[in-house]
Amino acid sequence: MHASIKIAIATGAVGSDRASITPGTNRRTANAGPSILKALDQTIRSRNPATISVDLFDTILLRGSEPQRLRWYGAARRAEALLKAQEISAPATSILACRLTATRAAMSMTAVFGGPEDVTLNRIFTLMVEALALPTHAAESLHQAEIAEEQSRLTPNTDLLQLLASHRLHRRIVITSDTNFGAPDLALLLNHTGTPFQFDTIRTSSDMGLTKQRGSLFPALIKSESINESRILHIGDDEIADVQMASRHGIAPFHLPRPRGQLLIRRARKYATKVIHGDR
Repeated sequence: MHASIKIAIATGAVGSDRASITPGTNRRTANAGPSILKALDQTIRSRNPATISVDLFDTILLRGSEPQRLRWYGAARRAEALLKAQEISAPATSILACRLTATRAAMSMTAVFGGPEDVTLNRIFTLMVEALALPTHAAESLHQAEIAEEQSRLTPNTDLLQLLASHRLHRRIVITSDTNFGAPDLALLLNHTGTPFQFDTIRTSSDMGLTKQRGSLFPALIKSESINESRILHIGDDEIADVQMASRHGIAPFHLPRPRGQLLIRRARKYATKVIHGDR
């Protein structure tokens, strides 16, 4: 358990109604306007779930419109500086290229040889250290750089957090996230951005080897919460992972989509970075 935020970390081990609402605003600091939050508040009051499961990225913590490659390049520049302080030479461009390659390699090995549905950052950084011929301890610098970059970019969804805080009494509120970060990493990110209450548990796809995208993380959620799936409400931004897959396993999903304008900007920037840097 992460001491500073007191979150229980799951290491292993979903009702059917779908609430799909059109967002009411394109504010960068929130992915939901007053109308959708009012609908969420009414849904919680009417369903009275014993557990509220919430997605993290682009739901609780907002990333804005920057594509993943730009975040990874920012982390690579931070890693270059950290390694240079240790008299280890590794250009940011090489770190970024290796990050892309190592992530694909790790996912490909999982697909070919079986095993967990998602890979951990530790696995990715181990591959990177080997490929770049860096000392083993350099993996920790890569990890620190990735966390620092995310901390510099993430914005808490304060409106949603305040709403959840108002429903905190007599129910559990947990994080359920598809991410290469582990639960301790997410605890650090939440602790850095600040939350008005403590989440009871953090479950990540990389820790559990199960994903929302494939639907396998939701049965594990039901089992570990030890309640009927109809007593769980899941909130998230992804139409497939957070809505369709939750509903398929009997969990009531509430769709909290990102603003359309933000999605269009992110897609445009993602395309631009591919054109500029190449799809390595």
